[in-house]
Amino acid sequence: MGISLRTACFGWTLLFFSIGCAVTSLHAMTQSLKNKSLEELAELFSLYPQGIGFQLSPEGDRFYARVSRKGETGLVVVDLDELGDGIEKGLFVAPNQSYELSQPGWVDNDFVGYNVKAGNGGLAGFQVVSCKKEGNLLQYRDSGDFDVYTRIEYSTPGLMRRFFVEEQLWRDIGKKEPSIVLLELDKGLKLKEVTRWTNPGFIEDWYFIRDEPYAVSFDRKTYKLDFDLLRDVEHPDEEKVRASLVPLELPGKIKYLKDKNTALMYLKSEDGYTGMTWYNPDEVKPIGEPIFLNGYDFLPLTIELRAGGPLAGLLYYKDKPKALYFDPELGKLMKHLEETVQQGYPVFRGLSKDNRYIFYMILTDNQGTIMARFDLKTGENQPIYHTRPWLQDMDLPSLNPVTYPNRNGDLIHGYLMLPEDFRSGNPVPLVAMPNDYYGSREQWGFDSFAQFLASLGYAVLQVNYRGSGGYGDAYALDGDFLGICQESPNDVIDGIKWAVDQGYVDARRVALFGEDYGANVSLSCLALEPEIATCVIGNSGFYDYAEVLEKGSFVSDTSDEKLVQDAEEKFQQVKALSPIHYSEKIKVPVLLFHEDYRQSAAPAKAMQEALEASGTHVELVEFEAFDKESDWSEYYEKIGAFLLKHLGQ
Repeated sequence: MGISLRTACFGWTLLFFSIGCAVTSLHAMTQSLKNKSLEELAELFSLYPQGIGFQLSPEGDRFYARVSRKGETGLVVVDLDELGDGIEKGLFVAPNQSYELSQPGWVDNDFVGYNVKAGNGGLAGFQVVSCKKEGNLLQYRDSGDFDVYTRIEYSTPGLMRRFFVEEQLWRDIGKKEPSIVLLELDKGLKLKEVTRWTNPGFIEDWYFIRDEPYAVSFDRKTYKLDFDLLRDVEHPDEEKVRASLVPLELPGKIKYLKDKNTALMYLKSEDGYTGMTWYNPDEVKPIGEPIFLNGYDFLPLTIELRAGGPLAGLLYYKDKPKALYFDPELGKLMKHLEETVQQGYPVFRGLSKDNRYIFYMILTDNQGTIMARFDLKTGENQPIYHTRPWLQDMDLPSLNPVTYPNRNGDLIHGYLMLPEDFRSGNPVPLVAMPNDYYGSREQWGFDSFAQFLASLGYAVLQVNYRGSGGYGDAYALDGDFLGICQESPNDVIDGIKWAVDQGYVDARRVALFGEDYGANVSLSCLALEPEIATCVIGNSGFYDYAEVLEKGSFVSDTSDEKLVQDAEEKFQQVKALSPIHYSEKIKVPVLLFHEDYRQSAAPAKAMQEALEASGTHVELVEFEAFDKESDWSEYYEKIGAFLLKHLGQ
C-alpha cells in the first residue's frame, strides 16, 4: 500500500523532469595515511562523527543533529534560513559534562526532548529544551532539573508528547513488581503522571495513534488497549489490566501505526524469511500484497516526510542499503540522485517547509555520511555538511560484500576490506572479526574501526556466521543457541581459509578480534584450530556460558516433560563449549578488554586466570566506560600496538 505524498509535495513532478544537471561529487580523495603514526591514526579514527541523526522539525523549517563539542555530546539545532553556515554555528543543546543525551526527538516545532544518561550508560532522566526563534535567532532554554525515571519509552511516531515508563518496585522478599506509568508533558515542560498500573507481562512495545495509546505487545502477542478503563481506575492491578485488553489476531509485530485502520506489520514467509505487509488491525485483514526479499529478511527503518509527518518510505539492507518510496515521483527523484551521485547511496531525509528543498543523506563506506539538499526549482545540489570532514580528502578503502562456502557447502555472508596498498599476488595480514551478536548482523557502511585496521595495512574480514540475523530463519539456525555455538567458529575459520585461498591474506599473519559474543567465537576458533591465527583480541566476552545460561532457559514454560529434558541436555552441551574450558589449547598471545558498565569483570578475569594457568601470554585492560573520545583513542591505540607487535606491518 502506498501513502501518497502529493498533498505535501505538490508540483515536484514537473520540476523533477526539468532537471538536467548532474549531482556533482561532494568530496575529492587525495591524501594518504601512510606517513601518520599509530597515535595519530588512533585519534583520527576515534573522533566522534558530527551531525549524525539528522531530523527535520514538524514544520520543516529547522533540523537537529547530534554533535560533540569540547567534551560534551549534545544536539545542534539549525535554522534553515542560516544553512549557509552548516552546523558549526547552530544552537548547541547539551546536558553538563556529567551526563550525555540519547534518543532525542521533537516535542513540537519549538521544543526538543531527550533522555539523559549517566556516564556508566545508565538512564538518569528526561529533559525538554526550548529552541524558539526570537527575532532572527534560535534561543536556548531548558526545563531545569530533569525528571528522573527508569526506562523511558516514548512511542508517539515522530513526536514526544506522551511517554510510557517502566518502574521497578522492589519488595522485601527480593522480587520485582514492575509498574507502568503513563506520563505527559505539562505546560512547564515537566513530566506529569496521568496514571499507572501493574505491568501485565513483559512489555515489548506500546503503540500510539497520535497521543492516545492504542495497543500493547507482551508475551509475543498484541492487545488492543482500553485506555479509558485504565484512566478511570486508580492504580489498576494486573487482573484489571488484563481484563481491559482485547487480543488482536495479527500476522506479526507492528512496525508502524498510521491509524487504527492502517498498520505496517512484519510477517513470516513459509520458508522462514521476515517480510512486511500493510494491514488493517481493526478489521484483521491485509491491505495489498506482502513484501519479501529473495534470500534476505526485510527489516526496514522508516523514513518520514518530517517529524511526526506521513511515512515517505522504508530503508532496508541486503548486501548494501536500498530504499522503497511510496510516492512514485519521489522514487524517481531519488533514483536520479542515486545514478548521478558519484559515490555512496542517497536516502531521502525530509522536505522543507516551503516544499522547495529535498534533504537527503549519502551513505558511504569510506567517507562517512554526507548531508545535502536538492533544489526542486533550480535542480541545484548543495552539500550541507560532512559527518567526518577530517576524512573527506583521505583515500580510504571500500567495504565489499562477499560470500564464501563453508565446509558444509552453506553460503556465508560477510564483508571484506583490503588496505590501500594491497596488490594482487602480494597477500597481506588479516584481522578476522566475527559478528558481535548472534541474531544481528554486520551491515555495509562506514566502519571507523575497520578503517583504522586497514590504515595499519591489514585486511579486515567481517563474518556474519550462521546464527546471525537478516538472512532468514534457517541461516539463523532458528535461534538454537547450541547450534550457533557449534557452527559460528567453523564459519569464521572457513572464512579465513577462503581469504587465504583467494590470495588476499598471508596465512602466517592472521588475528582474530571479537566483542561480546564475537569475543567468545574468536577464542573458540583457536580452541578448534590452534594454528588458525597468530594472536587474538576479545572485548567484553562472557567466556563461560554457564553464567549466561543460568539466567535464562532454552524453552518457554511448558508441561512437556521431554522438551524440558531436551533443554537440560542442551544446557550441559552448551556449557561444555565455553572458551574457558579450552584455555589449554590457546597458545597464541591474547589481549582482553573489559568495560565496567556493561557487565562484571569476573568473566574476563576468570578467562585471564585460565589462560595464564595454561602458560599463555595474556593481558587484560579494564576501562570504566567508553564515554569519551580519548577512551576510544586509547582503545584503538592499544589494539594497534598489539597487532603491530604480533602481525607486523
